[in-house]
Amino acid sequence: VKEFAQLDGVFVVDKSGEIRSAGRYLDVTGRGISLPGGLGGRHRATASITYEVPAIGVTVSESGGMVRVFRDGACKIGIRSDIRIRSDG
Repeated sequence: VKEFAQLDGVFVVDKSGEIRSAGRYLDVTGRGISLPGGLGGRHRATASITYEVPAIGVTVSESGGMVRVFRDGACKIGIRSDIRIRSDG
């Protein structure tokens, strides 16, 4: 996942998980969005699109690979790249 952070533009993924488009730029206003300091353009664009349309957005930070999940214009989940999830099953 960390390698995807270096790609420019967004991936559009449908409800079934199929990638419909990659490397796209979205025109969003950013109005109504409040993000913590240190988050840049990709986070603002992701928050904005999830604020304007019923969508879930995911960002991968270039510095450190932090994954953030946005919905309704806000970051709902942050996952550090140094954390490993495993199944005990």
